[in-house]
Formats: sequence, structure tokens, C-alpha cells
Amino acid sequence: MDAGRRIGDFATVERHAQVLHDLDPVSEDAVRGLMEARAWVGDRTNALKAYARFEQQLTEELGAKPSPELVRIADLLRQGRRPGRPPEQRAEAAQPSVVSERHERRFEAETLIGREQPFAQLYDAWLEVRRGTPRIMVVTGDPGVGKTTLTNAFVSTCQMEGAVVARAQAYDAERELPFAILAELIKQLTLQRTIGGTDPEALSELARVSPEIFSVFPGVPKPVEWSAEVIPLRLADSFLKAVEAATDEGPLVLVVDDVHAADNASAAILHMVARKLPRTRLLLILTGRTNELRTAAAPSALVSDTTVRALQGLELEPLSAEAAERLVTALAVGADAKIKVGDLPTSRILQAGNGNPLALELLTKEWVAHGSTSLLSDIEALNTQPVANIGIPRAIGAVFDRQIRRLDTTSRASLDLAAVLGRRLADLPLYQVVGLSPAAGGEALTRLLEEGFLREVHGGLEFRNELIRAQAYYAMAGPERQHLHREVGGLLAERNVDDASSSNLEVAWHFLRGGDPGRSLTYAIEGAGAAMQVGAPYESEQVLSALLHQPCGKEHSERIQLLLARALVDQSKADDALPILGELVVSAELTSRTLAEVTQMRAAAIYLVNQDVGESHCEAAAQALAAARKTDDVELIARALFEYARSGAQSGDDDRVLAAKKEIDNLLEDEKARLVPILHTAQGFCHYFLFDAKASAASLDVARVLLAESPRVTELSYVLNAYGSCRYHLCDFAGARQSYIEGLRLAKRVGDDSRASIISGNICALLTTVGEYDGAIEAGRESVQLGTRALNHPLLMTCLTSLAEASILAGDRTQALDHMERAERWVKEQRSWSANMEFFCQGACVALLMGNLSLALSLIGSAEERAWGKERCVPNPGVFEKLRVFRAAHVGGVELASAIAKSARAKFRGRHPLYYLTVLAGAAWLERRTLGCNTPETLAELEVFDTPSLRGYHALQVAQGFLT
Repeated sequence: MDAGRRIGDFATVERHAQVLHDLDPVSEDAVRGLMEARAWVGDRTNALKAYARFEQQLTEELGAKPSPELVRIADLLRQGRRPGRPPEQRAEAAQPSVVSERHERRFEAETLIGREQPFAQLYDAWLEVRRGTPRIMVVTGDPGVGKTTLTNAFVSTCQMEGAVVARAQAYDAERELPFAILAELIKQLTLQRTIGGTDPEALSELARVSPEIFSVFPGVPKPVEWSAEVIPLRLADSFLKAVEAATDEGPLVLVVDDVHAADNASAAILHMVARKLPRTRLLLILTGRTNELRTAAAPSALVSDTTVRALQGLELEPLSAEAAERLVTALAVGADAKIKVGDLPTSRILQAGNGNPLALELLTKEWVAHGSTSLLSDIEALNTQPVANIGIPRAIGAVFDRQIRRLDTTSRASLDLAAVLGRRLADLPLYQVVGLSPAAGGEALTRLLEEGFLREVHGGLEFRNELIRAQAYYAMAGPERQHLHREVGGLLAERNVDDASSSNLEVAWHFLRGGDPGRSLTYAIEGAGAAMQVGAPYESEQVLSALLHQPCGKEHSERIQLLLARALVDQSKADDALPILGELVVSAELTSRTLAEVTQMRAAAIYLVNQDVGESHCEAAAQALAAARKTDDVELIARALFEYARSGAQSGDDDRVLAAKKEIDNLLEDEKARLVPILHTAQGFCHYFLFDAKASAASLDVARVLLAESPRVTELSYVLNAYGSCRYHLCDFAGARQSYIEGLRLAKRVGDDSRASIISGNICALLTTVGEYDGAIEAGRESVQLGTRALNHPLLMTCLTSLAEASILAGDRTQALDHMERAERWVKEQRSWSANMEFFCQGACVALLMGNLSLALSLIGSAEERAWGKERCVPNPGVFEKLRVFRAAHVGGVELASAIAKSARAKFRGRHPLYYLTVLAGAAWLERRTLGCNTPETLAELEVFDTPSLRGYHALQVAQGFLT
């Protein structure tokens, strides 16, 4: 428990306290731990209930009472006073001669995440103080970094452990009021009756600034009149005596928050006390902003005096990414308990907040309240199309206003330009825009660093968080911002750079934000095309969407539409792409090549939508193939053939797939055609459809090698996923996992949530097969989160059913049912034949896992009915054939079931290992059902299920009832 207390981990304290309480119900240490842990999370009711039970049990069993320390904790939890007194005591207290009872303010614990080490440093200082060694802790950091939160959380712990706590908050507006901080500290110590043992003459002096002393301590003489020069010295000496008297009774914690704003008189007195501290039980905590302490004379002298041995510094850094993510999740759930963590734009909030807890809190709560129209979206638009105005939270605005008043003209101009430049703010030659040489620009940035606007990270500079940048950006008038953007765009356009795509897009954005779309047009089109070549479709989409509604010629307009459609399809945003492609496809001015590109993208978009949109995937694919053949371009024909084959697989038309494969094989006879990656990808797809996983893997491996050195990241991501699926079905699970992970990385890089979701779903299925259920559930959840976020996802149902299987094998039937219900709702929305087939089969498998025989047989019957005449095209033929065997045995008889099993084993033997194992499990079940046991030959084949890498697959077949 002590180790947990040291780092503020009261969940651990509670666990150990509960164990101790179970062993010894009258252990005061256990009850104290339970009370502290409940109080830490704000659950005072249960903390006091634990105390009441303990008090009653102690009286009944031992005739004893709780210790004074535990009684004090209970009193604090009752807001510092005992509940109710007899009437005669109340009447006595009403007499003027009787002094009012002690009033002690209880400090509430606050959410503390990612501050375990600083908390431990404060707690170590507290332990030394309890042993009689005074300590002064100076907690510094940027505005909003969590100094006050850490301090409040810590002093609540000290208070629970017997400390008297007095806290004073310094304000800029009160800086000129002498002794303001000192007066507040003395007032709190007086009301808590902590300094009653102080020499009356010293109390008399302190009464100059805290008249409460006269009412709390009757008989204290009025202070002697001294000259103004002597009074501060007398106050300092008296305050030191009061501190000594207070610490004689117990540990004392004094807190001065925002000491940089403290009045000089109070700071000077605290400084003198710090230098003369005897061996007392005093912990003095001073919090302040690093940059503002430099300009505050007396507070700066206090916190930087190296001759004070008790002084220790504690600089708070921004939160780590992991801690920041935990904080965002906790804040969101606290603001709305119904919110789904997967819906949170956590990465976007982390990027904008930059580890600053206050910024993270503001952005998170604002997003929970307003969603897509929140401040977060407005801040992100700074790099693309800034909104006209933005509502910066007052907490950030107030800090910014104080800081900006200290800047000279040159530094202010540099701040304005830095806000416009964003990530380029350290590009010194650009500061000529505001009339500064590189050297002068560097000097100005140094000043901004010292003032706390910027921070240094890995040798570079950046704004401390995007809220500060937004405040600086919108502090400028609109015409000034536009002028700076145009000037920066002009300078960047003159440069010769290696990364033309990134540079051109940046130049285009500056001209757009500068109100000059004409100059941005050429740079935007060139940059967007180059960006897509290197796997950055999202960046292309942003700038092209902005240009789409700008006035320009028809030639440029069609080029923008074509590039935008390609960027959208590359991100699987088919709903947004289809209207644009619909306009283009009817244009009479398109070249044959452009028409082939447009029709192919339109067919791909219809596949992604996976709904009846007025034209079937098959019709669109046929139109794309006809247009491609007119170009005599092998790559365009290959892409159209791939779409043609895929439409056949989705609709259950195996003739289409066979026709596509034949034409692909003919094209591959040409040596030059063999260098086209999509041709090998299409061939691999056809092989896979025909159950030849080995041949499919070989074709996809060629495509993978050809794409490895190319910039076509989107296409490579698809190929890696397909290759991983081939390795998976060949039972090479290590190779499959490696390929999936690399494909997932690329899909996330280009921002294709749909593709990333599909790959994560495949990883879920793979990990379930090898028996890693925790990892499977984690991957499955990520898959569903990404798929839900994606605008279009043709295989979301598969991701849900895979997660359902992993959940039920891990013992969570409730979650499994929830996932299946979501899958059923999804598939009812006019989905394709293939999607419905997949649902019927996977639903039957989950029904078997649940032990629901009637539902399983019903779903299998629906699958067989839907597959009539298209059995060769079902999306998961191994599972389908196994389920057919199962239903035939229950409905059609043993002979029919045996014939199906025999045919399926012959179809997959030596061609598709995983499908064969699936059918083998069904055949073994049928054999045991018919003969009562398995034949020696079948038993020999079943030994493969004992392979460690197949333990999950074995467990799945056992759970479904096919294996024992």
C-alpha cells in the first residue's frame, strides 16, 4: 500500500487494503487504505460507510475506538466538521466567550494520469518532512501542464496522512497588494487553530494582516506601532515563529500557487523564512510558470536561491503520448459515459494538444459536446482552409494575452509569421517576409522560446500546442494573414526542392489561404498528382476539394475532378467519389484513356459501396473493360480485368472469372506485360477464386516484388493483404502475419480506414486460428472501429463475425452476440450476394458455438438456397462445404452427407490446405456420427490438428462440435 501511495496509485492501495481487510476486518491500516482509495475517486459516501462499519465492529468486538488519525480522516470527509452535536453543546458554542470550533478545508483529489514520477518526488519530500527535515518544492512548467492538479492531488494525500494544509493562490491583479499571499496563509492557519501555540507577541504582529486572529484567539494584544520599514521584518520573524509552533503539533504543508504572480513583500518574507528554516516538519510547495518567473524579481530570487538547502526543483514536462491517450479517454468517458472510445479522434486530439493536459482537456470536452463541428476541426483547418474566426477557450486566451504584452515589435511580427508557417516556423530565410534576416529571425524565435510560445523538440522548434498557434493566428487581422500567406507562397515557389509533391501542395495552400486561387491552380494539380503517386491521397483530396469550387477552365476542372475521384477511391471513399465519376463518365470530351480510367474507378467505387446503387457492379465492370480495350494500354486493361473478375466473384458468376483469367494469361505471354504489377494481382485473384492458394501466392509475390520499389503504396497495401491471405490459407501463419502487418501499416499511412479495417479483421481471424484470443479481440476491435469510421467498407460484416468468434472462444458470449447483431443489421442494407453468403455461413458457425442447433440449420439452409447454381463462387467454400455436410446429415441423410464430404475433400486436397482441414473436420464428425468412431486413416489425417500453430483452429472445431 505504501508503494501505491508513493506514486498516487490508489487503485493498487485499494486492492491491497481489501486483501488485508479480508484477513483482518478490524485492521485500521486496511480501513484507512479503503477510505483513502474511495476518497481519491470522489466516493466519500462509501469511504464513510467503511469507517462507520469499522467503528461499530471495533466497539462491539473489542470495546475500542478508532485512532485519532482515522477519526480526523473521517472528519475531513464530512467536510471538516463532526455531523451534529447535542443541543446543550450548540447553545454553549453560541456564547460569545466560547471560541468557534476548528475549521479545516478538505482538499479534493483530482484526476492524475501520467504524473507518477513527479508525485513520487513530492511524496519522498513529504516522508522527509514527517521525519523532521523541512523541504521546499518548486513545481514549474508551462501554462496548463498540470502543476495545480498535481499539487492538489498530492496535498489531499498529505491531509489524509495528518498534515495541516494552507493554500494561497496568487493573482496578477493582486501583485501590487503587499502581504496578500502572507495574509491568506495566516488566515487559513488561524481558522484551523494551528498556530495557537505561537508567542502572543508574534500573533499580535501577524494580526496586522490577518484580523481573524483576534476572534479565534481571544486575548491576543493589539500590535505595537512600528515604522513602515520595520514592519516587514517583524512580520517575517513572527511568521517563522508561527510556522515553528504549528509544526510542533504535526506536519505542515504550505502551498503558494502561481508564485510568479505573488506580491514582492510576501515572496521576500517566504524567502527569509526559507533561509532560516530550523529542523521543522514543514513542506512548502511553490508552483509557477517557468517563463514568467524570469521576470518576477522577488519570486525568482526565492525559487532560484541555491543557498537554501531545503530547496528542490521539479519541472513538469508535457505528458507522454501513452499518458495523454489515457487522459483523453478518461476525460471523454467522464464527460459522456455512453461515448464509445473507438469513436474518439484520439490521435487528432493528441497532435493538437501536444501533451498539454489543459489543452487536451479543452479539446476533448469540446469534441464530446460538438462532435465534427468542434474546435478541433477548426484548429486542424489552420494548415488547409482556416475558418473566418475561432472560439479560443478563455483559459488559453488569458495566458496568451499576458504573454503577448511582453513582446516587442520584432518578436510580435515573428510570432505572426510563425503562426502562418506552422511546421516551417524554423525556416529562417522565410523571415525576410517580415523584414528580418535569418540571424534576426533566429534571435526572435529564441525570444519566443523563452516566453513560452514555442518549445524545442529534437533540435527543432514547434508551438507548445496548436491552441497557442491558433490564438496567435487569429490575433492577426484577415488581410495581414492573407498577405503573409501570399508572400510565403511566392518564396517557396522560387525554391528548387527534391520533394516536388509536398512543396507544390504547400505552395498551393499558401496561395489559396492568401486569396489567390489562380496562382494556386497549377501547383495544386501537379502536387496532388505527385502526392498520390507516393501514397498521400488524403493530402490530395484536401487541396483538390478546395479547388473544385474555384472558377477555372473546363480542362482544369475535369483534371481536378479526375484526380479528386482517384484520391477518394484510393481511400475507399466511394460514396463521395461516385457523383464526381458520374459527371465525368457522361462527358463527351474525355479522351479514350481518361474514359477508361473513369469507368474503372466507377466500377471499383460501386464494389466498395456494396449496395444497389442503380447499376450493378457487373455492368460497371463490363463498361470499364470495354473502354480499356479501346486504349490498347496493358495496365488499363489489366485493371479492368481485375474489376471484371471481382464482379464475377461477388455476383456468383464463375464464367466471368474464368473469362478474365483466360485473357490475363494471354496478356502475360508478352514480356513487357509481365512488368505490370496489376496483371499479376488480377491473376492471383483468379487463382484464389479457383481454390489454388499456392498459385495465387506465387502470382501475388511477383506483384509484391514489382511494387516494392514503386511509389504505389495503395496498390501495395492491397497486394500485401491478399498475399497474407494466401499464406494464411496455406497454413504459413508466420508469413501471413508479417504480410498483414506491413499491409496494415501502409493502409494507415495513406489514411484508408476501409483497407486497414479489412486487414485488421484478417489479423483477428489469423490470431484466432493460432489460439491468441486476446490479440485476436484487440485486432478485431480495431477492425470494427476503423470499419465504422470508414465511409465505405465492403467487408465490415466479416470483421464483426471474426470478432464474434474470437470473443466466444475467449468466453465472452454477450459481446459475441452483440457483434453478430451488428453484422445482421449491416448485411440487411441491400448488400451483395457475396456479403449475404458470408453472413449466413459465419452466422451458422457462431450459432454452433452458442449451441443453437435450430438457428444453425436455418442459416445453413438459407446459404444453400442462395448459393444454388453458384456453389463454386461462395466466398468461404471450405466452411460452406463443412456446413453442407452438417445439414445434410441432419436433414437429407447420411448418404447425401457422405457424398458432399467426399466431393469437397477431393476438391481441396493438395490445393487449399486450410479449406481441406475445415472439410476434414466435417467429414470426421460425420464418420463418428455414422460409425461411432473414426477410421485409422481419418485419425492419421486428424493428427495435423495437434500442431501448435493450429491449436486455436482445433479449439474452434471442438467448440462447434466437429472435433473432440
